Amino acid sequence: MGSFKVRDLLMIGEVQGMQSALRERLGGLLDSSSNVRADVESLSTETGAYRLVLSGTLHQPETPTESEEAPVEALPVQAEDDSIGEIPSEPAEEAFP
Repeated sequence: MGSFKVRDLLMIGEVQGMQSALRERLGGLLDSSSNVRADVESLSTETGAYRLVLSGTLHQPETPTESEEAPVEALPVQAEDDSIGEIPSEPAEEAFP
């Protein structure tokens, strides 16, 4: 089991453009999670652009010192259209042509 923490999850988006760093962080996230699933949210067959949604349950620390870490509020999500919202608990179902 990995040692990925909630704070690490909030910073995962800071690795844009760095494939090796993103691969390492995603691997740590997956190793530290259960009930993991990936859903294709959108896919353009013309451009190859895609959006994946990962969902799962991050393992919580069991030692008292780790669990005393200050709670972290979820950051709002900024979409490509510059709208800001929250991550939905279940991905919206979309029909793909």
